[in-house]
Amino acid sequence: MANENSKYTESYLDCLSMLESNTGVLYTALAERATLPSAKAILLDVAFDSQKHAHLLREVCEKLAKSKYKPSDSAKIEEVFNITYAIFRDIIAKEELTPDELISLSEKLDVLEKTLGEKYAYVQSKTQKLSEKKLNPLHNVSLDNFGSLFARMINDTIRHRELLGSIKVLIEQNSQELRSTTFVDSPSLIASSQTV
Repeated sequence: MANENSKYTESYLDCLSMLESNTGVLYTALAERATLPSAKAILLDVAFDSQKHAHLLREVCEKLAKSKYKPSDSAKIEEVFNITYAIFRDIIAKEELTPDELISLSEKLDVLEKTLGEKYAYVQSKTQKLSEKKLNPLHNVSLDNFGSLFARMINDTIRHRELLGSIKVLIEQNSQELRSTTFVDSPSLIASSQTV
């Protein structure tokens, strides 16, 4: 039973690692297409975190097993892969994203980050349930750091959601600044054209 649980955990973590790697690519592609520099910086920050998560999850998998298992039970996170793929298709279809498209994609990414947080909470609860008596003899791995690792990853997904929400605010502020600049400049342009 312990071997079956640890094999399932390895498979699940391997799937999450691949997912985080793909998510990092997705955020990078989105950042490359964003026109607002502050939004670009936020997206690259989240991309970095996703790549960091992928690396950490791969390390955990390597500690759990000498050889990696091919994910056999990915049904639990298939929905997240589907969300990621759908967003990626939307992103690569464009060379540059309009502010409205960026807001729309940020809202979709918020759902992705929420789902990732839920998956990490699930893994955290499962790893806590595996007693060290069952896992340590099999893999010589302590679960002490697993809880804090997944807690940090869950906190990162919460921070990512806040950052994605700030993109919408930044775009709205930028739009208001452009409108007010255009409105203020227009009367002066009209006045100067009348004096000529």
